[in-house]
Amino acid sequence: MVVLLSGLLPNPKLDTSVLSISLNTCWMVYMVSVGIGGAISTRVSNELGAGNSPAARLALRVMIIMATSEGATVGITTIVVRHIWGKLYSNEEEVIKYVAKMMPLLALSDFLDGFQCVLSGAARGCGWQNLCVIINRGAYYGVAIPCAVIFAFYFQVGGMGLWMGIICGPCVQIIALVTVNAFTNWDQETTKAMHKALKSTGLVWIKQHRTAFSVKQISEILVIWCIDTTEIVDKISLQNKCRISCKLTLARFNLALNVKSSLITSQTF
Repeated sequence: MVVLLSGLLPNPKLDTSVLSISLNTCWMVYMVSVGIGGAISTRVSNELGAGNSPAARLALRVMIIMATSEGATVGITTIVVRHIWGKLYSNEEEVIKYVAKMMPLLALSDFLDGFQCVLSGAARGCGWQNLCVIINRGAYYGVAIPCAVIFAFYFQVGGMGLWMGIICGPCVQIIALVTVNAFTNWDQETTKAMHKALKSTGLVWIKQHRTAFSVKQISEILVIWCIDTTEIVDKISLQNKCRISCKLTLARFNLALNVKSSLITSQTF
């Protein structure tokens, strides 16, 4: 979208060339942030599923520190090589000077992308993919693109204005994701993740042992595991296709947490 909009600027050849170089540079560095985001997503989901909310919070803090270090390193390097980087793509002096002017904006963009990827990864680890989609779409199409148009055409900043507008997108994402993570009840998210893990474990266990136990025995096991048996029976064909309904209670859930490990290891009921 940025490259397309650059074609409407007064000097489209120059702006398109410089923005293409900027996008190429940004995506090259962005892969590091994507890797960090994937790592925190996996770690948070694993820790929540294991019932270890303090470890999930610690992992998020560590990744924020890593993103800060990575962003600072990349930003400083980008600014240092700003007069050299354009020569790797073009031998035209006008392009080289324009790229040098754009590099500080790229440094800021790369720094913000690191935070955004970490916070998005933590949100995905909590299972908030739908929320991330809403935030990302709103930040890009609702904020970044309009701001880019305003900076580039209304204030006549040119190609740098387009990139300044795009930077507004990660700023909105970071503000929204910081707010979400700040008000996250990690203990509650741990409870939800453990319940999902128990449900998944119950499904696998039933598929392996459904011929060895009666419907009544399986229903009792599911109640101990705090799994909604109505949903399970809808998914798996048990003997006589009986529908079992049980109401989950806090006492049963606490019991499931206490005996979960022994049930899984011994498989003796």
